[in-house]
Amino acid sequence: MEGPELARLEIYHSRPVAPTRRVALGSCLLPMERPLQAGALLLGAVVGKYLRRSDEELRSELESLLSELGKGMRISQPRLRHRLQDDRIGLTRSVHRLKADGNGRLKLDSVDRGGTPAQHILGAVYAAGTQSTALLAVWEALGWRGGSTDELLEFLRRSLSGARASERDFGRLDASRSWAMEILGFQAGNEPRPLDVQRRFRMLVSSVHPDAGGSNSEAAGRIGDLLDARRILLDSACGLLLFPGAGGDSRHHVLAALQHALNPLPVRCVDYPHRQEGRRRPPPAAQKLIPFVVEQAAAMCSDEGIRPEKLVLGGRSMGGRLCSMAVAEGLPSAGLLLLSYPLHPPRKPERLRTGHFPGLNVPCLFVSGDRDPFGKPSELTEAVSAIPGQVEMTWLSGCGHDPPAEVNEELTAGVKEWLGGLFRRYPAR
Repeated sequence: MEGPELARLEIYHSRPVAPTRRVALGSCLLPMERPLQAGALLLGAVVGKYLRRSDEELRSELESLLSELGKGMRISQPRLRHRLQDDRIGLTRSVHRLKADGNGRLKLDSVDRGGTPAQHILGAVYAAGTQSTALLAVWEALGWRGGSTDELLEFLRRSLSGARASERDFGRLDASRSWAMEILGFQAGNEPRPLDVQRRFRMLVSSVHPDAGGSNSEAAGRIGDLLDARRILLDSACGLLLFPGAGGDSRHHVLAALQHALNPLPVRCVDYPHRQEGRRRPPPAAQKLIPFVVEQAAAMCSDEGIRPEKLVLGGRSMGGRLCSMAVAEGLPSAGLLLLSYPLHPPRKPERLRTGHFPGLNVPCLFVSGDRDPFGKPSELTEAVSAIPGQVEMTWLSGCGHDPPAEVNEELTAGVKEWLGGLFRRYPAR
């Protein structure tokens, strides 16, 4: 006996012989709620199923499209040589459904009326949009190594429930990274630093080179694999740079808790110059500290081998504000972590610190106490509507501007999950 429909994806597409390639979405039922997250499972399953029938070129273009969606960017058309449209006239309708059989096992039920793999994949990706859970399922589908659709669904179900983003190694961005770790001889779970990758690469290239006794017939292929593995590991390096509040330092309990909880992700907490000199006077005006933020971001990227667009910036209070101002002025970043953002001085709600918000085109996570005198939940919620990038907000119940250490576990868990999902949007390329 067949169970009820759990999720539905309706795709309209042009025929393969049509002169123009088009895709449109129809009626969709895509619930993302836990524990099943049926909508995300369906979208990931459709991508995994049709990706096996496509060429490698499509996969590369798909990764770029997913990265743009994850960043909340406007998607130019056409993509994958197909144009997304609202009009369904003249298009053929295909439907994919997620159902459960009489024993409760999940089933993918597809009525495919002749669309190409690219059309079905695009339909699923556009239906995912910017929903983090759905995008995560699609990224997981890219790492699927083959098997039946039943096995694919089970793989995705485990990925979304049993291995939540907050529980994953931050370096594990996709299946290609696991391959690269194996090629260079690194153990799973032991995240290598970029310097370690370079050293291991040089050692292995030397050992397989014909001059060192390696086989002439195998050296080229082996060196090619090593080159690809090095590129994947170096390109996927990520990190977090944090700054303290105006009256604090890098040893603040929240910053220390994040450093500990996010290991092995490189996390650096930096004091302002006047603190480094041992002075406790108030810091300079925020605008004067922006060059210091830019300098420290460049230093961390250089030291850790991280590309600027894969470094998350942020901090407590003024520290987060400084980073957001620097990003608005053009500093590259993967995202902003804004802890206790000082929306306005206490009891002065008219002095908003939001003039740069329209320039924030990166994902942002705000974490604030719901009793913070620097910004009420209603005030901050209204203010962030000016930010074009994706915004997520977390409220710490009963907390003010400086949350107590008792909420560190809750705070770090939320940050860890956000970072895990964020870095999944930037796959190894």
